[in-house]
Amino acid sequence: MPQHPGTTNIRTALRTLWPLFAAVAAFVAAGSLQNALVAYDLAQAGASSLMTGVVMSAYFAGFLLGAYTAPRLAARLDLARLFLIITALYAPCTALFALAGNMLPGLIVLQIATGFGIACQYVVIESWLNLEANSSYRARLFGTYMFFWFFGAGGGPLLIGLHPIGHEPLFLLAAGLVAFSGLMLHRLKDKAWRGAISLPMPLRPVLEASPSGFCATLLVGVSFGAVLGLTAAYGQHNGLSPTETSFFVAAFIFGGGLTQYMAGALSDRLDRRLVLTVFTFLAALSALLLLTANTKLGVMACATAFGAFALPIYALAVAQIQDSVAEDRRIATSGGLLILNGFGSFIGPLVVGGMSGWWGDAALFITLALVHSAIGGIYLCRLLVRRLRPVAV
Repeated sequence: MPQHPGTTNIRTALRTLWPLFAAVAAFVAAGSLQNALVAYDLAQAGASSLMTGVVMSAYFAGFLLGAYTAPRLAARLDLARLFLIITALYAPCTALFALAGNMLPGLIVLQIATGFGIACQYVVIESWLNLEANSSYRARLFGTYMFFWFFGAGGGPLLIGLHPIGHEPLFLLAAGLVAFSGLMLHRLKDKAWRGAISLPMPLRPVLEASPSGFCATLLVGVSFGAVLGLTAAYGQHNGLSPTETSFFVAAFIFGGGLTQYMAGALSDRLDRRLVLTVFTFLAALSALLLLTANTKLGVMACATAFGAFALPIYALAVAQIQDSVAEDRRIATSGGLLILNGFGSFIGPLVVGGMSGWWGDAALFITLALVHSAIGGIYLCRLLVRRLRPVAV
């Protein structure tokens, strides 16, 4: 890989890439604000949990399409140019939500379009980071990226409080944040990686390289989709005000931001699988505690704890997989991992929406507990097997 001058350690990499992290915070805040507004408005209009799940899943359907397409676009364009082109198309689609109201066909089309755009942005950012890093600090660099991701994702819903009645100006604000992300990445246009790109990256090599990482990436997507897509609707259904709902959504996200770098540092120094196992079981426990919390303060505290343990898992799983991938396949691998994560995010709201027929609003937290118990069980089994004989994990 062509090394950029001075990009030889974690501190230098962080100083070099600050515009990239600013871009991440901006476009993730836009997407998080958009999804929170859509979910809240649908719940306020009386839409069922299943219908809300369908609309939110449309976003992740577009995300899947974008994750599949972006590596092929990157093979024709450099990373910075691809990001800027997608941003120019994505920002106007975000603004159009101000005109769509609660018209389901329009919402579904816009959700697909914006999901496609943000997936392309993710492929650019995550590929860029994995090409910059090496295994000695990959998880810390990716953890820093995820810190800014969570800062944006948690800050986005808090912006609802700026205009709690009539959300059209907030959709325009989201479009402005998308445009700002393009301006930030434009600062790095001369430093984009321009090496060879190997395509395609089917999912089977990812599974063979890291079965546990493959499963974790898929299942944590289910968790992401449920948390990002349905927590705003949960808050509205349970009598929270718009401001309280925004803090409830943000509690999950900021919890994840608090532990990102720490989780990455532990993973760089210890066995990544061990760190993932501990974090996933603690996440499952936190989800169960959400079922029993009976005060607003208790719910906020448990939501923060869940985010702290659950949301670093994606970064750790990506670092584990990318450690074993050849350099020229890292962009395609990023697309493949986003496809996995996006598919999980696509089915997450649908699963919770379907289960709500049996368990009501508690289906959200029951699903989160089951998903993270499954991830922890997979890693625990791989750790036990690895102690008996060497395996690819």
